Amino acid sequence: MRHAFFECGQAKRIWAESEFHGIMDEILAEPPTKIFQWAMKKVGPEKLGFFICIAWAIWTWRNKKVLGGEEANLQLLVPAYLKLLEDFQQYASNVLEDPVAGAPPSFDKWYPPPLGWVKINTDAAIFRELGVGLGWVACDHHGRILEMG
Repeated sequence: MRHAFFECGQAKRIWAESEFHGIMDEILAEPPTKIFQWAMKKVGPEKLGFFICIAWAIWTWRNKKVLGGEEANLQLLVPAYLKLLEDFQQYASNVLEDPVAGAPPSFDKWYPPPLGWVKINTDAAIFRELGVGLGWVACDHHGRILEMG
């Protein structure tokens, strides 16, 4: 996980060009399971969405390349994902009064990935006073937790 998000050449270039370039040395010292909790404390709730969107774009780019054989343009993915965040924030501020009350129910059953694959489940919550809460867990085909954050 650490390599995909922070250590590969493309990821390093994206982080170096971001507003978070000054914290990358610190983040690499964090245990992989604590990186996103650390980021929430370090960048604060108002910037966490930007941080997560950059990580999401890197993850999408990596999956397109490794799993799909596509050579996506990471330099275009990052602004596109940041635009999605901006659009959502604008929508939420105009429409949502109580995001928790309108949240859809969670699925009741977890389905494992195929043999040899890793499944990453994510969840997020929006708290008007606290900001955004994010979490993820990576499991193998037996349901064993490999990493989480």
